[in-house]
Amino acid sequence: MLVVDTSAFISLGLCDEVRTLLDEFEVHTSRDVIQELEEMSGYDDREAEVAQSVLDKKEKVTIHEVGRAGRFEHGRID
Repeated sequence: MLVVDTSAFISLGLCDEVRTLLDEFEVHTSRDVIQELEEMSGYDDREAEVAQSVLDKKEKVTIHEVGRAGRFEHGRID
């Protein structure tokens, strides 16, 4: 299983590897990532084309709702 964010989808799409990703792995992402891809697909550039191509294949992706309650904790050290 791979959890993929917007940047990863776009980067893999720019080198034409989204199909491989979706064919070879069980891919999971969040509803927020899908919304970001939908926003990006409205532009007129290569990244917009990639975003739309990912959205066209989203039936191969497990999409999760991510709760917003509580604080987000991370491992960043300042």
